Amino acid sequence: MRKVLSFFLVIIIVFGIVSCTNPDSSGIDDFSIENSLEQNIVSDTEDNSDFDANIEFPVHNNSEDFTETSSEIEANEIESKESSENDVSLSITESPPLPDLINNNNSNSTVSKVSRNSRTSRVSRTSKISRKSQSSRISRVSSKTSSKPSAVTAGAPAAVSNEMVAVWFSYIDWNLCLKGKNRSQFTTAFAKILSGIKKIKANTLIIHVNAFGDAFYPSNISPWSQYVTGTLAKDPGFDPMQIIVDMAAKEKISIHAWLNPMRTLTDAEFKSVPDKFQIKKWHKNTSTRYKYMVKASNGKWTLNPTNSAVRKHISNIAAEVASKYKVDAIHIDDYFYPSGLGTQDNKYYKETNSKMNIQAWRRDGSARMVRQMYSAVKSARSSTLFGISPSGNLNYNLNTMYIDFEMMLSRKGYMDYIVPQIYYGFNNQAQPFVTNANMWDNMVKEPSIKLHIGLAAYKIGLANDQHAGTGKFEWRDNHKNSNNMMRRMIQESKKLLKYSGIVFFDYKSLLTPAGNLQSKTKKEINNFTKLF
Repeated sequence: MRKVLSFFLVIIIVFGIVSCTNPDSSGIDDFSIENSLEQNIVSDTEDNSDFDANIEFPVHNNSEDFTETSSEIEANEIESKESSENDVSLSITESPPLPDLINNNNSNSTVSKVSRNSRTSRVSRTSKISRKSQSSRISRVSSKTSSKPSAVTAGAPAAVSNEMVAVWFSYIDWNLCLKGKNRSQFTTAFAKILSGIKKIKANTLIIHVNAFGDAFYPSNISPWSQYVTGTLAKDPGFDPMQIIVDMAAKEKISIHAWLNPMRTLTDAEFKSVPDKFQIKKWHKNTSTRYKYMVKASNGKWTLNPTNSAVRKHISNIAAEVASKYKVDAIHIDDYFYPSGLGTQDNKYYKETNSKMNIQAWRRDGSARMVRQMYSAVKSARSSTLFGISPSGNLNYNLNTMYIDFEMMLSRKGYMDYIVPQIYYGFNNQAQPFVTNANMWDNMVKEPSIKLHIGLAAYKIGLANDQHAGTGKFEWRDNHKNSNNMMRRMIQESKKLLKYSGIVFFDYKSLLTPAGNLQSKTKKEINNFTKLF
């Protein structure tokens, strides 16, 4: 098995080099995981006569083989997350109200209690619930949505000033097309990326700068990422982020620096990290490791946000990026508490003598982490925004990821924008797009918080959206006919009262799709770019 995987890895690396150096390529190749597992079985027999000649894709040879050889760990991670988000029944445990945070820089700060009456609709203790009533708390949000005419379906979209049109650019993109390059090669490759961004009328690139406790820039806190040079903790000899920021500024493209604050490395990967780095110290000391990190089901260690030292470490990373570079925002996504958590943090929980139950304690730690990151960013550079992109499933966030967005979206001091990942079709049985988007729109109570909608460009042409229930063939059927899923989703999003922008996942899916999806993707792009 290892020999087979090694063979496929060689193919991936070679193919990545070819794709990135193809002079006709407007961007780079990335693995959107669910696409890589399923979309390649969709055939393409459509007429290309109406395509925009300005959008060029590289030639993909053996695209089926290529798209199915993405990281085994990452594929399992995405599959597990999506299946969990859409699980028909979830065991929910009652928890006391999450306190509002007064002084987040002090781990022993006094917190003001939110009235228990304001949270009485929390779900009942250890009750099995159907998707129709995931929890009384979530039903409360849904009832607010249904109690008035839907903002999504009412009227024509209003014009939005400073509308953000963004694309996520992950560590996998780095791995394929920016890794192992010298300064000159890196500059050339990134110029192509910016060209691709402009061709789809995007104005913002959300790019990974710290994915696994590693840095894509010279850092005093984190070791160099293996996705920069090919070797963990190896210095490339130049500053990739400075090149990115400078080049993007010239092209008038905003850069949002994307961090994964909690997840780190595997046991094997930690062996390559120098002892001077804090995450290595926490991992190396096996007698105290449980205080600082837990192990995810994919083998990656995840930092524990209930620990004040961990929160300070994470906040320092955010501040480091904001102070070193004139990025427009610091951005985190949906990797909070991991799958496979179990009871790993029970010992530390008991040692803290918290009066909260363990679920509320975890949520409190997540909220403190977010608030401290926000404060750290503002202290480092007041003009830099702080944004979060959670799963679109509120119940999954609250009871698996242990983070309370309903609370944070009603208060100042947590974020400047939210990008819920509404990766569901219109006919998704459990999370239909319009209903889910409207729920998030209604949850944004704090006027200063902007709402951007995350869309699943990686599902273009998807043969079987296997977690969508009766809507599992919607993407396939749409792309047999109109190729307008992205356009329709953008149109509906623009009707939301709090709408401020769109973010596509991901770069590869739009600009270097597999060969059998190129015609469908071009049609999608030509359809939705007319809206911006």
